[in-house]
Amino acid sequence: MQNITVELPIRQTEQLNGYYAVEVLLPEIDRPEDLIGKTFVFADDSTELTLFLHPQKNRFQLLAPNLIDEQKIQAKLIQQSEVISEFQFPSKEQPCVILASAKYMGNALAIAKKHANKKVTTIVMLGGDRFPFQIKPARFWVPEMPEEAIGASTLLEDWGVVNRMASPDMLPGCFHGEVEELFAEWVQGKNQNPEQKQKWQAVILAEQACQKRCLDICADQTWLQPTHTAQT
Repeated sequence: MQNITVELPIRQTEQLNGYYAVEVLLPEIDRPEDLIGKTFVFADDSTELTLFLHPQKNRFQLLAPNLIDEQKIQAKLIQQSEVISEFQFPSKEQPCVILASAKYMGNALAIAKKHANKKVTTIVMLGGDRFPFQIKPARFWVPEMPEEAIGASTLLEDWGVVNRMASPDMLPGCFHGEVEELFAEWVQGKNQNPEQKQKWQAVILAEQACQKRCLDICADQTWLQPTHTAQT
């Protein structure tokens, strides 16, 4: 487990639905890979944070599900949990599907921004009961997706990243169910396409039970290779 020094003060920017982007300067960290697949809290605070974006060398944006009381925190991030111990970004030579539960959706955006390119497809699937962005009608059509999954994040689409949301709360534009169920629907749709011959990478960022269900879905797919697995 890591303890990471933070230079105070931090800067918080409100997102939609109660989320905040928390900008921090981490003098000891310059690789976003060191933060992906992990959750952190500030010393003397209980709000779990995950990597969101990496705009500059030692400056990072973390995603928080609520506003942090800056008067209480100390200048240290403490690692709370881990689903990936040593992350490496997926190859840009192969298409990639990135799946994340609510806790790790910030990580999914960070990976998608890094992987996005014009040569291969990047798909993101996010699950949750709220999202830090507005869900708008998708610009990119994905024939393998369920009919109700028609909403997307404009930010991801601006990066050229196909994306869909899953919500058990039946939010408009979202798949009505869990994110692993959306993943299963997409895999089934791919298998029904006789022209599906591409090898895909899969990055799964979720709690261990969800990861196990996703790995079970991948197990019989010769074309789909998970790049990371849950830690016990």
